[in-house]
Amino acid sequence: MKLQRPGTGLLVLRIAVVAVTCLLLLGAGPTWKEKQTWKQAQRAQTAGQHEKVLQLTTLLIEDFPEGDYRQDSHRLAGSAAMALQQWPVARANLETYLQLGGRDDLPKLQFWIALCLAREGKLEVAPAALRNVAVNDPDLVRSAAAARELVELHLFEGNGMAALQGQGLLLQRGNFTTAEDLPVSRRAAETLSDEQLEEIEQDLEHAEVAGLAGYLLLERQEALLDAPESDPQRMAFALHHPEHFLLPEVPGALEWTEKGALDIGKRIGVLLPLTGRYAGVGQAAQRGIELSLARARLLGWTDTELITIDTTGDPAVAAEGLRKLAEDDQVSVVLGPILDDEGELLASQAEALGVPMVMMVRRPGLTIGRINVFNTWLTAEEQTEALLDHAMERLQLTSFVIAYPEKESSALLASQFWDAAEARGAKVAAVESYKTDSKDFRETARRILGTQYLKYGPLEGDYDLPLLPERKKPHMVDPITMLIPGRDFHAVFVPDNYKRVALLAPAFVYERINLGAHLPRHKYPPVTLLGGAALNHADLGKRGDRSTRGAILVDGFFLNSTQPAVQDFRAAYREAYYKDPGFIEANAYDTSLLALQVMADTEMISRREFRRRLTISTPLESITGARGMRSNGEMRHEMLCLTVRRGSIIQLWPPPVEEPEGASKAEAKDKKAEAKDKKAEAKDKKAEAKDKKAEA
Repeated sequence: MKLQRPGTGLLVLRIAVVAVTCLLLLGAGPTWKEKQTWKQAQRAQTAGQHEKVLQLTTLLIEDFPEGDYRQDSHRLAGSAAMALQQWPVARANLETYLQLGGRDDLPKLQFWIALCLAREGKLEVAPAALRNVAVNDPDLVRSAAAARELVELHLFEGNGMAALQGQGLLLQRGNFTTAEDLPVSRRAAETLSDEQLEEIEQDLEHAEVAGLAGYLLLERQEALLDAPESDPQRMAFALHHPEHFLLPEVPGALEWTEKGALDIGKRIGVLLPLTGRYAGVGQAAQRGIELSLARARLLGWTDTELITIDTTGDPAVAAEGLRKLAEDDQVSVVLGPILDDEGELLASQAEALGVPMVMMVRRPGLTIGRINVFNTWLTAEEQTEALLDHAMERLQLTSFVIAYPEKESSALLASQFWDAAEARGAKVAAVESYKTDSKDFRETARRILGTQYLKYGPLEGDYDLPLLPERKKPHMVDPITMLIPGRDFHAVFVPDNYKRVALLAPAFVYERINLGAHLPRHKYPPVTLLGGAALNHADLGKRGDRSTRGAILVDGFFLNSTQPAVQDFRAAYREAYYKDPGFIEANAYDTSLLALQVMADTEMISRREFRRRLTISTPLESITGARGMRSNGEMRHEMLCLTVRRGSIIQLWPPPVEEPEGASKAEAKDKKAEAKDKKAEAKDKKAEAKDKKAEA
């Protein structure tokens, strides 16, 4: 008998226990039935027997809820249900597969789930899921299918505009085909008016969809025929959409596009009224342009030919001049016009001719929907936003009244200020207008305060706001009450020029609206006078006396700015013309200098390239705060906040960084004035204390 070593049996027993434990912990693996069912499901899938696949995988999921094939069974069941168009079943299984951690072929599964959502009619979530696939799926076939499903979903809802925008997903990835997708585009367009198609075509941020809408509009208007009467429409399409894939489908479009892309010499056209009624403003602008040419030479920029046409202030003459500059002289860009009446006509003409035109007109909105038309004048929005920034953020004013002259530009500023103030949470307590030839503004003040209506009663016309027909006077409510200056409103906004405001301010003080802290403060709390760029004139403080002191105004150009560029321009202008420049000269200088900057590094440039550069350029130098074109074609400006102190206008915000010549004397003068103000304030407080003592 063989002797066994002590402890060997115990060791074998321990190994056996460990093995059994491991088996228990790891599980015994799938059962024979589970394996066989899974193999049958795989064979059925290979054979394309989708119903059998769905039956077998459902059996696996139900009978073996914790089985080894649970995750894959859900995926296989989802695939089979997709083939059988059982959308809820497919989505439920595919989503469960993902929840269990499945990630095989993820983009395909996301497409399937999005498709299920659409086919189930889940309109609240399906569009976003389809858009995600259309934009992000690396497979272009799936991407295109998702985009087309999205388009059909929008058409089912009757939303033609959204359907066209959905087709933009096809266009962006090159999946749009004329044979398959253009008929769908026509179906979408059937639900839209001409105005809606024009609105889409003017959307510069989505060029592909804009071009598609433009083509559909040409189709609807029967302008795709190669006929002289439809030439302007087809030319406009070519100039608006020079790289659109539908360009070859438009007769003559390729030829017009190639013409716009031709490099031409560096020639700038200028349209100004140098004679006639408006010769003064035209000649002022011309002086600014001449100084920009001198500045360009100092900067070392290559010479540019300037071709100037006198419009005489006649829109018809201006239109013929624009045609000559564009077609005969072949200029790269046209500067001007500066008159609103000329701007209305020339904006449409420049767009049709395909020549970039940089206007300097006060009228807003002429650039909207036009890729060739730009405008560098200060906008109403810029002025009111800058004014409210200072009044509300820095001065903490929260209630305003508005007095505006009965003219269109001032009414626009009043409306912009009103909307912007209320959007910021401020109150507009009263709004009144006055005639443009008014000389006595005491009645305007009484109407704002309500005393006029309380004394005489309101007449029928007193309820209307000229040029603002949709507006209602906020203080004309029943019963009419009197507003208390300094309590019910803290500032008066007057969108008018310095001459009339200098007359208005003393009249308001006469009616106890304490502009300029002219009256005792303890009885009449101070009220701030606010205005736009038209107040920026040295005579404002002199004409208005103390009543305009402390007035706040905004502008892009300030003659006494400490910026070197402004002082260099002022010195050059004085040397050449023996006087100081104004905003017209400054704006023309900036406009011309930017055009010269765009062409500085080239001898030849196409109109298309000039337009592209202009839209992305930031001025290297600017004396009017110009910071580059907005997407709507209007110049963006950085505004200055100015105020009246001791009869002079000074810069308030941003604070001047350098001392101009003679600033030390001005500062001493300001400090002396401040001391005088403090003394007056102390006197007011003393008088107030005396009054309170008397009342006691």
